[in-house]
Amino acid sequence: MPSRKFLAALTTLVLAFLLACANFNLPAHCFFSKKESNKIGSNYFLSCSVSKFEHKELNANHYPEHSATKLATAWRDLLSSQKYCTLEDELSTQQEILAKLGAGWLSSNVKEEDDVYIFLSLPCFPSDHKKEVYLLPYDTDPSNIDKSALRLDQILDSLKRLKAKNTFLFIEGPFAGAVEAIGADDCWFGVYNLIVDKKTESSIEKNKKLVLAISSKDNQPTTSGAFFQIWAKELSNLPEATNLSVLFERVKIKLMAETKANCKVCKGQIPVLYGKSLAKQVNLGPSCLIPSSCE
Repeated sequence: MPSRKFLAALTTLVLAFLLACANFNLPAHCFFSKKESNKIGSNYFLSCSVSKFEHKELNANHYPEHSATKLATAWRDLLSSQKYCTLEDELSTQQEILAKLGAGWLSSNVKEEDDVYIFLSLPCFPSDHKKEVYLLPYDTDPSNIDKSALRLDQILDSLKRLKAKNTFLFIEGPFAGAVEAIGADDCWFGVYNLIVDKKTESSIEKNKKLVLAISSKDNQPTTSGAFFQIWAKELSNLPEATNLSVLFERVKIKLMAETKANCKVCKGQIPVLYGKSLAKQVNLGPSCLIPSSCE
């Protein structure tokens, strides 16, 4: 027969185990319905930053350096089971970005239980000629913007092909006045950033699988890398799990205050969030799991 001391020690161990189980939580970023609770997938990260161009005449403006990479790194620190790809400057060509978004890396690897996070810091130029707003990759040809740059609808169409459970797309588009300055195209007066029309907004909301955050309203220029910088700082200093929608509002307030302080005649840069129903389901916070090294 086991001794009383042995039974007492065993009881203590069992109670300690049960207490640990009771206090165990999934990583703070996780959000599962009952049907999804047994499907914990991977997290895919794609970050693309352009701070200079192949065509030197486009380098008249100063653009944030590697801001998408910095935000992706801060976000990755909260999540486990990662795979990531980083494109900066010379690597952020139109072909390479579309390949990673479309039939290439993401499309080939992402499964139904996986989440995808995409961070794009690409200078933005609204063309009066085509009435289009473009994001400019490294190899943008100023004499042929329509064929060499990226449009939001191209990006969203690529994401529709993914099998991902959820996709999070963050875009920082510093206004690129240099294109007009060299006479390549005329700027679309009164437009400074990506336009999300009512049809697209409704489609994103009904889909409930996409969150889209843009650095400023279409009638406001993004003048710095403050949007991604504030996001990265907030994520790096989260004391507890925080709802993504709530966190966006916190970033919004700080961005407006900072950009207004830097420009006395400005109202402050106002970011925009689409896909709010999904954002309200997502919690972010410190995770005890160490992120894995990924390719």
